[in-house]
Amino acid sequence: MVISVGAYDDAYLSYADFSGRGYTRATNQVKPDIAAPGVNIVITKSRGGYESVTGTSFATPMVTGSAALMMEWGIIQGNDPFLYGEKAKAYFIRGAKHLPGFPQWPNPQLGYGALCLRDSLPL
Repeated sequence: MVISVGAYDDAYLSYADFSGRGYTRATNQVKPDIAAPGVNIVITKSRGGYESVTGTSFATPMVTGSAALMMEWGIIQGNDPFLYGEKAKAYFIRGAKHLPGFPQWPNPQLGYGALCLRDSLPL
């Protein structure tokens, strides 16, 4: 499964201007697929303490962790034993939240919207 992840600022619910934009040139596919918080993310430092970081490289692990939790819910807990790859991606797209200020969804900045694991699970 491949999920393209963009970044947004969750404090202001706004697009992160450093984040890549879509659509693809050759096939006009929606990219990014979804966006996750990627501005001023607080992480632990290797020698102790904390620091604030920014980038899509910090948004992507949020989607990865959410995919792991979703697959645990589906496969391990038996709620959806066939929850793999493209099905997980489809669930994320279905549960994505629309941020204010964008008249069209999907769009080249945030794809289908902001990551929302809760709304992605078919409960």
